[in-house]
Amino acid sequence: MTPAGIVTSLLIDNLDKLPGLTADNICTYSVDKDNVDDTNLIIVVGENAAGDADYGNNDVISTHRRVQIQFYYPKDYQEDMASIEKSVKAFLRTHGYRCYADAGHMITPDTMNILNTLKFNYQESEDTQNG
Repeated sequence: MTPAGIVTSLLIDNLDKLPGLTADNICTYSVDKDNVDDTNLIIVVGENAAGDADYGNNDVISTHRRVQIQFYYPKDYQEDMASIEKSVKAFLRTHGYRCYADAGHMITPDTMNILNTLKFNYQESEDTQNG
């Protein structure tokens, strides 16, 4: 499973801990416009370029990876956006994902949604066994 797919599954499997999120509105890589409720919050999980690797005995033992989550709120969204984002940050932190960038809220020019992007670092262990 891809890093974005793992985070998507993690969020969907723990909706009881993440108020404001719905399973159908958590997407990987892009929004499936036929299956989301665009009158509610939509989340898109994606990936950013991997960082450095850690080595042991000349083998990669772990890689610093990055994922991002984009929050698309309807322009007239009434719920507490900051609270929703804080709950996602806190939940992912307990699973080893550390938020290193919070872009802040802005209005998208195309859909007029309110957008915020959170970026996370995490350490991915590599299989060090040969063959």
